[in-house]
Amino acid sequence: MEQHLKLNNQDDTFFPDPCLYCRLVGRLIYLTITQPDIVYAVNILSQFMHALRVLHMTVATCVLCYIKGSPDQGIFFSSSSTLQVTAYTYSDWASCPTTRRSTTGYFIQIGISLISWLTKKQTTVACSSAEAEYRAIVVTTCKLTWLKQLLTDLGISHPEPFTLHCDNQSALFIAHNPVFHECSKYIEMIATLCMINSFGPPQSYSHFFK
Repeated sequence: MEQHLKLNNQDDTFFPDPCLYCRLVGRLIYLTITQPDIVYAVNILSQFMHALRVLHMTVATCVLCYIKGSPDQGIFFSSSSTLQVTAYTYSDWASCPTTRRSTTGYFIQIGISLISWLTKKQTTVACSSAEAEYRAIVVTTCKLTWLKQLLTDLGISHPEPFTLHCDNQSALFIAHNPVFHECSKYIEMIATLCMINSFGPPQSYSHFFK
């Protein structure tokens, strides 16, 4: 997609054949299983099935042109890779011009091999960039915890802590200092509800953050 392009369901004229667009986006969603480089664009395009515009189809066509022009893009799994798990997380605060909800994104590597990725709109509106980033950290931490248990079930020993990278200093400060949650209880509730329901108390995951 073009950088800084913001799509909505109001500008431009209606596209005359919405079924064509739906079939195309459906195929692109299936393709994201093996091509993480188009995940963000497909995530945006899939949000306009109900109010399709000509511009949406134009952007979808651009994605097709990118795929056609880069057939050698793919995921490489190295035979000599280490078992160190590293994750990178990011949040695009208030990126949706219609709902003002933020977008969570992450990818996880074992050694230099990419094994998991996600781009998804958050369920509620974040009041600040720190809150949006913290929500992304919570989602990624839950995924890392699931992955650690999966490696254990497969008999793969992983004594080293996982590493989670985030570029928002406020979110990192909150993650490292549970006492600071007194000043941000609405953020604490996000982490507590998510982690207690799935994996246990949030304090036990502080070693993930870096």
